[in-house]
Amino acid sequence: MAFFDNPVQYLREQGAHGLTLSGGKSEGARIGSVAPSRRPPGRAMLTDRRIKPMQVRPAYQPPHADR
Repeated sequence: MAFFDNPVQYLREQGAHGLTLSGGKSEGARIGSVAPSRRPPGRAMLTDRRIKPMQVRPAYQPPHADR
């Protein structure tokens, strides 16, 4: 799916949050004004229309074994 296909464009227009991970700067800004760049392991940039971009540490929680 290309980045500017209808569903993704709709999310951008609605002001959805975005999580920018490590990547090449040549890709350009995808969400807001944050372009992908080299980041430490486990770090990403959270972007939103209403707040300035901030570095975050996303976490993974595996599903419970009893399910």
